[in-house]
Amino acid sequence: MTQPPLNGRIIRDVRVERFAQLEKWGDQHHPDGTDPGQFTEAAQTAQAANAQYAESGLLSWSHIMLEEVYEALASAPDSPELRDEIVQIMAVCSAWLEDFDSRRPSNGRPVIEP
Repeated sequence: MTQPPLNGRIIRDVRVERFAQLEKWGDQHHPDGTDPGQFTEAAQTAQAANAQYAESGLLSWSHIMLEEVYEALASAPDSPELRDEIVQIMAVCSAWLEDFDSRRPSNGRPVIEP
């Protein structure tokens, strides 16, 4: 398996957005809001649905992202597993952005497929 590129543009864009958030909202601290009892079934449903979407060739980035978010929400608050799931969300976001950007020329406009 090849190593994915570390896309500097994506990292830069995320950093710019984080600075904008800090400027607007300041340093924030909130509860995790996760609950295995409330979200485990949703995570399992998303996992099963994505297996079917993948098998039928209909898997999309939105399906993958929702599965990762539900898995994070199903984690115990303040747990190592939650941190791992948040990292996975960020990795999926990066992969989605890489794919998104690959469909556009450098000017940011969509590539129109014939």
